[in-house]
Amino acid sequence: MMKVFAAAVLTAALVLPAAAQAPNVPAPAQPPQQIINLSLMEALITVERVDMAGVFSFVPEVNTPLAFADYLLRSLGSLKRFIKKCRKDYKVAQGISEWDKQVLLYIVGLNPSSVALGFEQVPEGRMKEVGELCMLPGIPLQVIVQRRGK
Repeated sequence: MMKVFAAAVLTAALVLPAAAQAPNVPAPAQPPQQIINLSLMEALITVERVDMAGVFSFVPEVNTPLAFADYLLRSLGSLKRFIKKCRKDYKVAQGISEWDKQVLLYIVGLNPSSVALGFEQVPEGRMKEVGELCMLPGIPLQVIVQRRGK
């Protein structure tokens, strides 16, 4: 009986290391690396929170306007800077970027539920500005960047 047990242990000791080194073993899966879009990066620069780019890299691109709107509703100082940027873009290009417009529309939609979502409501005057900006035409970011250069 002891010889059978010793043979089993010896076989396991020889087989397990060989199986661990098998060339067909797939490498562990790594999470896909996401690149954040230029509109989001520009917005993070505007609100002086470039350090949050890593956080937003985990958000799927289609959800970035909603995630950024949520951030702005939690940081009213950043919202003020974002509104100022949108106003500058309108003066230069007669429109705001389509991504910025989506963010503003989400702010309008989320603000009435702000208390339930855990942040204070945006002051009425600031919401009026957001509403006015939502009515502006949305244009591609590339057009705005080109017109800024003139």
